[in-house]
Amino acid sequence: LANGDFAKVPTIVGANADEATIFFVLAGDAFAVETEADFEALADGILPGQGAAIAAEYPIGDYETPQKAAEAAIGDAGFICASRRTAREINAHGGTAYLYNFSHAPAGALFAGMGAFHSAEVRYVFGTPGQLMPGQLTEDEIVLSQAMMSYWYELTAKGDPNHEGAVTWPTYDASSDGHIQLDMPISAGAGLKKEKCDFWDGLYASAGG
Repeated sequence: LANGDFAKVPTIVGANADEATIFFVLAGDAFAVETEADFEALADGILPGQGAAIAAEYPIGDYETPQKAAEAAIGDAGFICASRRTAREINAHGGTAYLYNFSHAPAGALFAGMGAFHSAEVRYVFGTPGQLMPGQLTEDEIVLSQAMMSYWYELTAKGDPNHEGAVTWPTYDASSDGHIQLDMPISAGAGLKKEKCDFWDGLYASAGG
């Protein structure tokens, strides 16, 4: 992507609001973060030598628990801000990207309290129960699912997810930093986690990544 060596086809790219929660649930004690020191050690594993800076950017006092701070940091670093970087690279090299953030917290997941966890949006793109969400969609969720299906279908059919009657999904560019918020209701937004993503971009740039 950084070299511009990719097919310039319209691309949907995005992430979920609570990407990291499922990894902490599945890892159990192996991912236990009970103190600020635990968080800093985990963060140092993301970018060696940057654990203190990451912990300072996500002060545990701003979250319910140290683990919630760690979940936010990993979700941003690995998914939300990585998606923004991907969209920016596509745009910078002449491609077209559409950035989304899925923030609907589905009911009936096998593990409680995960919010809009990693892979939660797939159920709505396909409109069927999934392994972690075996229940049927509610009436309201069917509306969300049909809207998402329509965006994905329109992109494949004509290279643009927008269509009559739908909330306009802005084409991504760094100056406007627009995205669509996939929730109930759907809305358009801009500057998604801008300060956090600028922070991660700076860290990765200083690390040569």
